[in-house]
Amino acid sequence: MLYYLSKVRIVPSLRLGLNLIRSRFKVYLSMGFQYWIAGYLGGVSGSIIAYLVFKILGPSDSALYGLALSIMGLVSSFSGAVGTVFGSVASHGLGLGLNVGELVKEYSSASVATSALIALTAITLAPLAPILHIINGSYAAVVPYVMLLFASAPVSVIDGVYMIYYWVSGKGWLAVERSTVGALVSIFTFLALARSIGLYAVVASMYTGTIAILILYWLNNRPWGVKLGALVALSMILPTASAVFYVTYDPALAWPIPQLTITLAFTVIMLILKPIPRSLLADMPTVLRPLLRVFTDE
Repeated sequence: MLYYLSKVRIVPSLRLGLNLIRSRFKVYLSMGFQYWIAGYLGGVSGSIIAYLVFKILGPSDSALYGLALSIMGLVSSFSGAVGTVFGSVASHGLGLGLNVGELVKEYSSASVATSALIALTAITLAPLAPILHIINGSYAAVVPYVMLLFASAPVSVIDGVYMIYYWVSGKGWLAVERSTVGALVSIFTFLALARSIGLYAVVASMYTGTIAILILYWLNNRPWGVKLGALVALSMILPTASAVFYVTYDPALAWPIPQLTITLAFTVIMLILKPIPRSLLADMPTVLRPLLRVFTDE
């Protein structure tokens, strides 16, 4: 707080803040209040599932699940980074009178393709963790779950972008609706499958919750267009297929051949689709820009 006060050089006034709430309560509610609720619901649902894993499956699976979530952050954290950047871009665009609805589609297209490439790379490299003794002993059993969870990360980027879009465009209650539906679908899916498929129920719950969220985003923001729809589908299906090949393990399709083949196929498709507008390249991580430049549309 002291750091930002030193940079902004404006002392916040509690009196003005209270006056704003009293005189313009509806405006205040549109300034992020619903977004807080949506974020809170998402956090609570994750905590509920973590508790249910411990309660139903036991401490061993609970430990694996906690480790899987920590490792998944290597890929899923990209979503938060994209959302943070998009928030400032969308707010600026809204102030300039730009079509923020089209801007969010461009960001979704660029970020989901980038995230899918990161996920495919992570899925391919994940089995190296036990070999290199990064994960040892019983914890090596986490690898199949991590690979499947990596595959869901690309769509979480779209979730992050649209949540920010709802916030800055004054559609916060749509974010609350999304969080509520996604949380309920995930929790009930886990409860329905936990005793039959064990920890894979967590993976299933994440996938069903994600699909429910995507359906809501499509209904609220039509038309997405064929290109974005195909890109979203490929960004989820191909990483999932890459992980499933390892989880089901066929000696004739030994790692890493299927994973490398799918990553190459996705790369070729992205070179054809050119999903990243050149104008957005500057918003991508610096280290990835040389790689992503070949996927731009100009």
